[in-house]
Amino acid sequence: MDRFFRALINKDIKKMKEIYEEIKTQCEKGYTKALNGFVSVLENNDSRALLYLILNKELKKKEVKDLYMRSKRIYNDEFRKDEERYYEKAWMEFLRYYMSNEKVEGGLDRYMEEG
Repeated sequence: MDRFFRALINKDIKKMKEIYEEIKTQCEKGYTKALNGFVSVLENNDSRALLYLILNKELKKKEVKDLYMRSKRIYNDEFRKDEERYYEKAWMEFLRYYMSNEKVEGGLDRYMEEG
């Protein structure tokens, strides 16, 4: 998934679609729904989308960390439907990748030291 997330952060739609086609049959339904949504946000340059705000650094680091923790809670809630859980897993994995690879000092530590 690192390849997909790297392409996402670089806003490389062509590469994202290529990787998505390679992996979509291997992933759970909710997971692929999230990945497809990521591609759509970039294709449509949807400035209202949460992903757009993250990629354009319009959210504070605490907000990104809170989103990660929210997705993690939902993913770990075994009473949720699998599709919903795997949708959140995709978000959780992207946010973790984003926080650990952000091109600023500190990487993931920058997000984890607060709160």
